[in-house]
Amino acid sequence: MKKVKDVAAELEVTRQTIYNHIEKLSPEIDRFIKQIDKAKVIEEPGIEMIRDNLGIDKQFDSSKVDVLKKENEMLREQLEYLKEQIDRKDARLDNYQYLMRSKDEEIRQIRGEVQEQQQGLLAKIKKYFTGQN
Repeated sequence: MKKVKDVAAELEVTRQTIYNHIEKLSPEIDRFIKQIDKAKVIEEPGIEMIRDNLGIDKQFDSSKVDVLKKENEMLREQLEYLKEQIDRKDARLDNYQYLMRSKDEEIRQIRGEVQEQQQGLLAKIKKYFTGQN
């Protein structure tokens, strides 16, 4: 048993369309319709009568489901592929960061050596000009 709004959603029509078809199919459909807590509910045979009256084939619904399943699977595969791409790019980024840290350390070391050489050269120049040979 399903509420009218659920049947309408399942059959992709409005609730008013369902009510109109219930009216058209009365009195045959009446035994499959119940009133529960101010809501009309329809048993499966009644839903089938409405579906037939609307001209909706159940196979059509299952073919939609098949298409959606295929699309879903394709999207899952694309998502997996994109995740793999992200993982590869992350690995590359990690490698670049490692290389940059390594190069930064080399640059610091070279700057230190250059600074030492400059200080040594300045000391030699001072000695030369002050005559402390």
